[in-house]
Amino acid sequence: MDKKLNVRTICYTAVFVALSVLANTFSLFIGLNGANAVTFTYTVCFLAGSTLGAFPGFLTGVLGDVLGWVIRPSGAFNPVITAITGLIGLIAGLVFKLEKKNIRYLGDISLTVIAYVIVLFICSNLNTVALYFYYIAASGKTFLAYYAVRMPKQLIVWSINLALGLLLIKPVKLLINRRKS
Repeated sequence: MDKKLNVRTICYTAVFVALSVLANTFSLFIGLNGANAVTFTYTVCFLAGSTLGAFPGFLTGVLGDVLGWVIRPSGAFNPVITAITGLIGLIAGLVFKLEKKNIRYLGDISLTVIAYVIVLFICSNLNTVALYFYYIAASGKTFLAYYAVRMPKQLIVWSINLALGLLLIKPVKLLINRRKS
């Protein structure tokens, strides 16, 4: 599929944004002010980025986060978290684009794992820093204490999203890349 912003890509992006809003709306928040959540937003943003490209993936994360917060606020709006959520789709799109240009021997499963590992290290750590300074720092808890408690939970959420991404990447790619008969 052509990754330019054509009507088809815009329509699929809108569908992914709607799914991201649902994922945000039905997130299970644990702890203070939504600072820890079990969410499937990673999966939706990953699928958007890996199938449509980096920019539609980024838009899915940003718009899904903003609209999800409007529908079901979970504390004060945090634009840094919104940008980091967009990074999930952006990273997936870039990883899958690199494969098409440079590393043709990697399949969807390998690329999915690579994208999720990068997301875990970049986005989860950036989210943790942003959430700490936005919600937790005033409570007096140290960053290392917060990090030590949050990251094991994030690893579980990440693992669940990775499993969903591995399960869904091929069917979603087939659906999006199918041709009109």
